[in-house]
Amino acid sequence: MSLLRNTSFLQKPLRGLRKFRPNQSTLPAAILATAFCGISLLLIWTQPLSADREVSRYGEALSETLAHSSAGLLLHTERIELAVVANQISQYPEVAGVIFYSASNEIIVLSGNTDTDLHFIAPATLDDTITGYVSVVLNSSAFAVPTRIGAWLLSLLVLGLSPFLSLGILQLSAAGNRSLPIVSVPEAAPPEEQSSFALTLNLYNQLTLDKDSRQSAISDALNMAHEACAIHPGIAVEIPERGALILFDQKSVTGGQAICASFLLQRLLAEFETPGKFRCYLGEVTCKGSPAELVKLELSDIEADADIDMLVTLAALARPDTVLLSESVYSKLNNEEKVWSRLYSHPLIDDVSPSDHTYLVSALPEEQARLIDNQANLILGFNQASA
Repeated sequence: MSLLRNTSFLQKPLRGLRKFRPNQSTLPAAILATAFCGISLLLIWTQPLSADREVSRYGEALSETLAHSSAGLLLHTERIELAVVANQISQYPEVAGVIFYSASNEIIVLSGNTDTDLHFIAPATLDDTITGYVSVVLNSSAFAVPTRIGAWLLSLLVLGLSPFLSLGILQLSAAGNRSLPIVSVPEAAPPEEQSSFALTLNLYNQLTLDKDSRQSAISDALNMAHEACAIHPGIAVEIPERGALILFDQKSVTGGQAICASFLLQRLLAEFETPGKFRCYLGEVTCKGSPAELVKLELSDIEADADIDMLVTLAALARPDTVLLSESVYSKLNNEEKVWSRLYSHPLIDDVSPSDHTYLVSALPEEQARLIDNQANLILGFNQASA
């Protein structure tokens, strides 16, 4: 345990170093950029030949040439001619001085400065006979390597191009590898159509209201419908100028609960003091998806499968504080819930829906009525508190 504690302080730095570990895409680019930079600098700064070797070659060649050309003058000890030659050779910037020696090593002519160490001596021969010696003294400063401004500029250029070369290689490698990983993504299944309870709210007094009042009444109905849908899962949609339509999910809302929702909605609208008066009809329509899961619903989404005009007309035939039921809704009620309703007849019903019966629920049993009172008080109380 003590060993583990002693080595634990190393784990954090090691984890940090792993972040700088090259991957398969960056490592080749880094190697190529480094190789380009290193080889370029090596070519720029590598001298083709050694400076000392060049000095030696120059000094030896000059002394041998001068000895060969002056062998006759040394044989006859022509001091004047030798002095002229020595003075001319000393004028070269590479030459510091020239000395002519006799065969007995006596100085015949001396020209220039002979204090430097770069002496190159060659014997002067004539028919294999040594007539004297020539010593050439070179100027070391003339052979000094000049400042290589061009090499420095090229080095800076190489160092500046290396990062861009690395970046270019990375982009080329990324452009050449456009394959995407094969990921199996299941296709989203289209929403399944299902039958839903449809509560139609008809704005019964729409003809007595002006345009703003009608829109205000329909907005109130939609707001209260949203409150009811919080208890009974569903969604509400506006029927322009005429009311609203509320769809309830049959998987979570029974027929009896849909009836209770209609009474709850009428109770909320009555106590909310909206300018509109509404009548209710509960039927069934086909919805593209679950009303409890839909975020938004347009009236055009259900107009193809539902006769909106007929639903609004049937709702207008209901009495205040009641709800009319279609025969399909009545068939989904249990025996206890069926006793809430009675067969309803009206002269216009045969014209609107002659093939089906219509049922009327005018009141709820005491238990359901008390539950609706509690729900309405809770919703209205919360709205008043938040206003």
